[in-house]
Amino acid sequence: MVYTRYKRIFEYADHSVDVVLIANRDRVDPNFFYLTGYTGGLFESSYAILYPDLHVEVLTSRLEADIARLGPHPVHLPDSYTPAEWMNALRRLIGEASKVGVNFKGISHSDYLALSEGLQGKTLVDVSGALQRARLVKDPDELERI
Repeated sequence: MVYTRYKRIFEYADHSVDVVLIANRDRVDPNFFYLTGYTGGLFESSYAILYPDLHVEVLTSRLEADIARLGPHPVHLPDSYTPAEWMNALRRLIGEASKVGVNFKGISHSDYLALSEGLQGKTLVDVSGALQRARLVKDPDELERI
């Protein structure tokens, strides 16, 4: 079950984190698809946010909105496509979380700098090891697909 998958990520994180943020920006991060379950679309410049209550929300562009809405997750769109508006939308979704888990292995240095600057006051914590460890355990649906 997907909720077990989500729970493992929080359990395996070396530091307790308030949310987990997966950035599917210039580089495609397979963990975005692992969290969301999407099997189509590119989801360029998109984010998946995993919350401790084990639900996921997606911030994406209008180009991916239709396919994103086919999935089970709430879908959010920025008001415009400026970097500032993307960051505003991301800050709204992260809310009061102070420790944000990020897959450092899945983002570029420039994405890291943008997140650090845009999420000032938040501590970015590397959860790439937790994601990798969680993905070692296969859910029944993953085994069926294999």
